[in-house]
Amino acid sequence: MQYMDDLEEQVDKLVRNNLGIDVIKNFSRGILSAEIIIPKDKFAKGITKSDIKFEIIIDSYSPTLYPVPKLYCLTPYCFPNLADGRDLFRELRNLGSYRKGDLLLNNLLQELMDFVKINFQRGGLMFCGNYYLEDRYETRFFDNNKCKVIQNVKQNLVIKGKNTEYNRILILSDVHFLLFKKDKANKNSLILLFWASFNNIEKIQKFSDNKTVILHWITQDKNAGYLMNLSFNERNEFLNDLMERVKNFGMNFDIYKMNNQNQVEHQKFTSDFKFKVNEKEKEKGTNINEFYNAKNEEKLDDDENEKNEKLDDNTKEKNEQNAKKDKIEDFDENNINNINIDKISSEISPK
Repeated sequence: MQYMDDLEEQVDKLVRNNLGIDVIKNFSRGILSAEIIIPKDKFAKGITKSDIKFEIIIDSYSPTLYPVPKLYCLTPYCFPNLADGRDLFRELRNLGSYRKGDLLLNNLLQELMDFVKINFQRGGLMFCGNYYLEDRYETRFFDNNKCKVIQNVKQNLVIKGKNTEYNRILILSDVHFLLFKKDKANKNSLILLFWASFNNIEKIQKFSDNKTVILHWITQDKNAGYLMNLSFNERNEFLNDLMERVKNFGMNFDIYKMNNQNQVEHQKFTSDFKFKVNEKEKEKGTNINEFYNAKNEEKLDDDENEKNEKLDDNTKEKNEQNAKKDKIEDFDENNINNINIDKISSEISPK
């Protein structure tokens, strides 16, 4: 394939660069990759205390005519941590056209150094980069002390009226909530099923079984929010870790304790949600994934709201006071602000 041959030649030029940057090339089983190690002395003092590693990967078996490279940061050198599996390639501005196949990787090294400097000057690029649903992600992308990997998570779905439980792996970065399933073909990779930033969480319910939580996610259309039902072996550890991360956003949402067993059983399982994702090319400096969700077959009944419509004002006030008592103990809503973004990319898969 002439296109891949051209890219390999460009990578070879990167290896022979005179910038003092180490580039280690590898071409195996149709995957062209290069690990890029930028010494810390290439940056002004204070930007980074260690060498910064990136990796560019080009898959010749991509379904597109001209495979677009993916660029991963491997060093957690800043906050928020960019070494969390997100693809940063489209953040680089002067590398040619993806559609026409005239990529100019010769500029890659300088672009990366400029990217790090801009990131430092702006205090962290919170939402830059992208994830791709159903893509495979190597576990080493998350192998740093900034990402929290939670094994043995159960996702509860109702499929055709039958409750079904699926094994999942959850990864929490400084910014993102990432839900994976294991890749049966490769033990060192995971398949992405769902991703969203923390500031799309509206509410969390935790049940008296000490394992189950339901996360309420918001979308641009507030009437089209959705739920995710998960069970943990160590639920408190998950909640504490999550709360520490979302506080950095200055967010405000509630964690409710569901102590009534009948109510727990009634709201125990979420529906089988189906989402379609329409990935758009970056335009005018932005890269946003719009998503559209079909109506779910079953929704968790909101009995509490229905009851409140029948209660008088005094009873409502008492209920509200009781609900406030059930918020997580160390969560101080007076010191934080509510932040929402308009778009997220997300999908739940029962596979």
